[in-house]
Amino acid sequence: WLAFFLSDMVGLDHDQLRKMIVSRPQLLSYKLSNVQSTTAYFREELGLPSNEFASLLQAYPSVLMYSIDKRLRPTVDFLQNECGGGKDNWVSWERVYTLYPRVFSYSPEKTLHPKVNFLCNGDDGKSLGLNRSELSQVVAKFPPTLWLSEENLQSKLNFLSESLNLDGSEL
Repeated sequence: WLAFFLSDMVGLDHDQLRKMIVSRPQLLSYKLSNVQSTTAYFREELGLPSNEFASLLQAYPSVLMYSIDKRLRPTVDFLQNECGGGKDNWVSWERVYTLYPRVFSYSPEKTLHPKVNFLCNGDDGKSLGLNRSELSQVVAKFPPTLWLSEENLQSKLNFLSESLNLDGSEL
């Protein structure tokens, strides 16, 4: 049933399905109702065209295993509201999850929120002190910034600061 649904309703061809099953054989154990719900969430609620949803599934089939209410929706809400200016004011949030669907593998509470705090709260002298507009630009240009470790980001900031003689506001 899963193969029929993914080929008939999502538009994946035989080779695409085969590659997905080989890369993620657990797909065969997913409940069809969950796959249908996840598909409806992306296609109807988020308005993702069929070809983009198919590409997202090919890149990261594990997205089908995440709970809509516990992982997918909170991640999309986070991208829209914390990194952008809300659903209607920042279109790049869609680009983030279509080009980097692994964003759904990171917990908004444990990984994404702390990274935004690190990037935005500049009172401690260790972070960038970005405003929301700047954060939106950074995330739109390079979404993995949200899941790089703070140590990794801090080492790069230190290098840029020391090698280019830049202070925090110039970074």
